[in-house]
Amino acid sequence: MRKTLPPIVLALWLLAAAIPAAAQSTDLPNCANPEQWDQLLEAAQEKGLAILVVRHNFGDVATTNAAAKAWAEHKATRGMLKLHVTGISDVPAVRQAAATVSDSYNYGPKLYIFDPQLRLIGYRNYRDREATDEALRVAGQVLRWQASAQREIAKADGLAADGRFERAFALIEAIAAQDIKTSHAVKQLWRDPESTHPEAPTRVGRYFPTLMMDKRSDYEKLAAERLSEATAHFEAQDYRKALAVLRPLAADRSDLPQVQQAKELSERIALAMREPPAQGPAASDD
Repeated sequence: MRKTLPPIVLALWLLAAAIPAAAQSTDLPNCANPEQWDQLLEAAQEKGLAILVVRHNFGDVATTNAAAKAWAEHKATRGMLKLHVTGISDVPAVRQAAATVSDSYNYGPKLYIFDPQLRLIGYRNYRDREATDEALRVAGQVLRWQASAQREIAKADGLAADGRFERAFALIEAIAAQDIKTSHAVKQLWRDPESTHPEAPTRVGRYFPTLMMDKRSDYEKLAAERLSEATAHFEAQDYRKALAVLRPLAADRSDLPQVQQAKELSERIALAMREPPAQGPAASDD
């Protein structure tokens, strides 16, 4: 029976085959070089794959190449797209990551792991190469949490569209809180274990840093639209439709200003519905 390659393995094989032989790294197998960065990034974003970058820094490349090769061939990196760079990389994401990581150890290769949006989710230097499994484990957890968080954001957006803003904000707040914890865990991967300097607290997550602010703005717009629609029905004296639109917003317990406005409009509608209909002009006896 003819064996077939799993889809992910086939995709990686096709990507490697598409890279010209002259452009591939001669030091590490299955790794692209900086000339192929754009192609690599496009594939990562299209397929939602992590990018593993092995960067040779200072030191004797010949003596440290074994560690770099072990990283590139590590079983936990299967399914990741891989890049090999040397020295100061021409890849902006790698330069930025090198500046982000407060690591004074500059001998030998370094390992960076990015998510498809080029956010750093893993790191190891040559000194800590024996702890590579921990970095890869954390990176895998971050990727899975990101996927779960995106599903929760979509769920929150659906709740907000239905006027249930309190529940929507609860989901968003939970994601923002987990983002801080996750970002702190990733930062530990490059913290010097022998450092005596106090660590600055992680106050804002690195993966969804503007989520709360963005969703506050988005949901306030949705609430304003719902309130505007209800107001239009009220002014047209279609009170039942106005109440149907207002009901979830008026019952909400979030701190959006439109919630209180919805309660006030609901009271006006209830009052208008209790008023007797206006009488037409009396008929003349003439």
